[in-house]
Amino acid sequence: MLEPGFCRQRQQRLQEVLAEQKLDAAVCGVSAHVYYFTGHWTRWTHQSAVVVCREGPSWLTSANEPSDRSAADENVSYTADYLATLRQEQPTVVAEQVVQWLRENRVRRLGFDMCEVNSQLVARFGGECEPIDSQLWQLRRTKDPDELQLMKTAIRCTLAMHRRAKQVVEPGVDELDVFEQLHTAAVTEASSSNSGTVRNRRSPQSAARNTNSAGQIRERAFLCLCVAIANHL
Repeated sequence: MLEPGFCRQRQQRLQEVLAEQKLDAAVCGVSAHVYYFTGHWTRWTHQSAVVVCREGPSWLTSANEPSDRSAADENVSYTADYLATLRQEQPTVVAEQVVQWLRENRVRRLGFDMCEVNSQLVARFGGECEPIDSQLWQLRRTKDPDELQLMKTAIRCTLAMHRRAKQVVEPGVDELDVFEQLHTAAVTEASSSNSGTVRNRRSPQSAARNTNSAGQIRERAFLCLCVAIANHL
């Protein structure tokens, strides 16, 4: 996963761009950009947004509960699900939250990325708005150590999947069986760097915690794989 320390460094580089463009703040709603600047990964069924001010705090809104590991200075949330049913108006809800925060902090000139949230925000903001997608992608062309680590993890996972595919693919094999085998190979590879910690806990008192930790490692490893492939390859 991306590390908060490097996320804050990336926020500082964005602040330099805002100063050059004479913008008060930037709003990013593309999930990859939100992750890049805060370390918070947004599920594909949800929306989120991060505000980075030229001279001031950063602010993040996420689905259902505030992020507990983001690099934003302030973390809030909105209700994305009602009785296990997704809200279709999430972009509007997030945009209204952002607009309220921008007005409270007297933001006049705003940079934004092209996304569903900002399509609603621009119509409601009332100040000057300028797209900064080209500047954001230019920033992301330079990779920090935490990003490089994710890319290396993704490469190892793809190699593991390729090796497993060569072993199991044959005429008549079921496609779902192959998918399961490749998925297992990738998750196992992604979690291998963390699994040693779990194996070294041998006391009977920690057995239950070990089971939970192993499950958490597998979940984090799979998320690490998805994020790395989706955003950095």
